[in-house]
Amino acid sequence: MSTGAYPDLFAAGAAFSGVPYGCFAGSSNWNSQCADGKLIKTAATWGDEVRTGYPGFNGTRPRLQLWHGTADTTLYYQNFVEANKQCMLLKKGICGCANEVQGRMFWGLSL
Repeated sequence: MSTGAYPDLFAAGAAFSGVPYGCFAGSSNWNSQCADGKLIKTAATWGDEVRTGYPGFNGTRPRLQLWHGTADTTLYYQNFVEANKQCMLLKKGICGCANEVQGRMFWGLSL
């Protein structure tokens, strides 16, 4: 998402069946390990991916809303789990997340 690379330009963003920032990083346009939800990292490592997108940024990170269904066979549901790790670390628990099959999940205040 552009919110990772340009946090100074966005106040908020939403991802629909997306992947964590940095998941598709590399020389290829497609990364099956990422798409299949097999790229599992700690929250700290995912956070480092975002921080390297804009080195030295010290401002407030954009708020995020994440949506992902469990039946997606192109970008697997595990990407939602990994993106939540990243979001929760960077926003210190202030994220809005929803899942069309399992109901809605909300974290933080004033979403």
